[in-house]
Amino acid sequence: MSTVTPITPDAGGESRLFNAADYFIDRNIRQGRGHRTAIYFGDTRLSYNQVQKMVNKTANALRDLGVHIEDRVLLVLLDTPEFYACFWGAMRIGAVPVPCSTLLTPEEYEYFLNDSRARVLVVSKSLLPVIQSIRGDLPYLRDLIVVEEGQGAEIPFRQKYKRAPDTCKSAATTRDDVSFWLYSSGSTGTPKGTIHSQYDMVVCAENYARQVLNVTEDDITLSVARLFFAYGLGNSNYFPLSVGAAAVH
Repeated sequence: MSTVTPITPDAGGESRLFNAADYFIDRNIRQGRGHRTAIYFGDTRLSYNQVQKMVNKTANALRDLGVHIEDRVLLVLLDTPEFYACFWGAMRIGAVPVPCSTLLTPEEYEYFLNDSRARVLVVSKSLLPVIQSIRGDLPYLRDLIVVEEGQGAEIPFRQKYKRAPDTCKSAATTRDDVSFWLYSSGSTGTPKGTIHSQYDMVVCAENYARQVLNVTEDDITLSVARLFFAYGLGNSNYFPLSVGAAAVH
């Protein structure tokens, strides 16, 4: 079990230490839901305890790779458990995951990498040929992590992950610090990186997932929208995690 100390906003509404990975992952375990299924992926079921270990090991491996607080980590990942591990693992250490569509061109990925100044790119292996077709300069990108769907990351990151501890202290972020970026569709011009704070997902989960959709811990969510979409990121990620429910892929 994680050694993270519970961190919540105070009653007066002023900013205190708050890390979204602690709230959406660790809180479920503190509240006794560690054994419950968090993710159904094919024939695999991952409990909240297992997801927490994946998140923590990924966080430690990213930190060992040299990822620091506020560094952007671009995610070009299919809807696999590794998406959760990288999204929350980056956030755990105060880095900023940037989920991107898996349906783009090399030129579009070049734009996102340079506009976000991402230091690390995590890509599903089946999508690697598109990344390898980028012909322009990528002056900010330092590391490429290739994820083989359902089997973890390739060497050398796999070795870092394998050796990484499965406990990880959350970065000392506040609820107003940046948690992740999502790019707009670009339908009215160049896509813009929309910045979300650590506490934004809590507000959305409380006011929409709970009060409108009435999501409870007994629900299983299935989303047509993929995880890289804003709605899919809620439907299959932080909406169910906010109440200890499960998502299916």
